[in-house]
Amino acid sequence: MGVHSLPVSSDQPPQKKRRLASEDTSIPSVFTLSSSLEASKNHYRSIIVKKGDKVSRRIDTLLKLIADHGAVLVMAQGNGIQKMLTIVEIVKSKLEGENKYEQFNRLDKYDTVVKKNEVIDVKRSTAVFYTLLKKVDQLDEELKEWTRQTI
Repeated sequence: MGVHSLPVSSDQPPQKKRRLASEDTSIPSVFTLSSSLEASKNHYRSIIVKKGDKVSRRIDTLLKLIADHGAVLVMAQGNGIQKMLTIVEIVKSKLEGENKYEQFNRLDKYDTVVKKNEVIDVKRSTAVFYTLLKKVDQLDEELKEWTRQTI
């Protein structure tokens, strides 16, 4: 009996994994919004900021979304919140010379249960922060529960 090996071609580099189109637009269950915010998710384009994201890339994406749609909902959880705040502040500074914009903030949390062993379960809370940047106009009904911040 001999060992069989697969033919290896040195002509082609290994293929990279590609993201499905649905992965780019789907919102993880962590970012499920309360009933008053469900309408916001449908009205506005949304972006999720993570701890490992490149700041310059997210700034460019946010500026493009605001230019195209007039509003964007930015979301982050846990360690990504500080990076999101940095990105939002830079975007706000770039928007100062343009039309009037307003910012709405919402802080929420979700709980997870971590099983330490057979007897002990530990409940952990993780913060989720939402920021909506939009052009100044009438106050939407679903935004009455949000904290308004002037730019």
